[in-house]
Amino acid sequence: MLAVSACIAHYQASRYYDRGRALGDKFDRKGAIAEYTKAIEIDPTYVKAYLNRGMERGAIDDHEGAIADLTRVIELDPSVMQAYLSRGAERIFTKDDDGALADFTKTIELDPRQPAAYNNRAIVYKRQGKFDLAAADEKKAHELYTIR
Repeated sequence: MLAVSACIAHYQASRYYDRGRALGDKFDRKGAIAEYTKAIEIDPTYVKAYLNRGMERGAIDDHEGAIADLTRVIELDPSVMQAYLSRGAERIFTKDDDGALADFTKTIELDPRQPAAYNNRAIVYKRQGKFDLAAADEKKAHELYTIR
């Protein structure tokens, strides 16, 4: 019976999630965040809702809120590459260089063909004055963009 309740809750949460996606597609960031929040209230393990809410929060410059949501995604499912990539980008804004580097490196571990991770890591390396490492990452990103 518990499994049935969980399925019903997830179904109900998915309706809010879908509305959040539709609002996000229309660039209604705050509306999307509200719908994702409702989905999470119903199903606190809804990884996609946290992921999308985190990205929407980042889009309205709520970097701390975005980091919190993306961290929750990683706690629930450490294999979600997009969570590391997005959290790393948010950490650039909060000037958490060490955290950003760790996230971009983890992104590359999960998907070595992810050019954005190399580009973003290069940004942090430049900020730290590590120009050789930045150049290597920029070169790798360029190679990957060219392949696509």
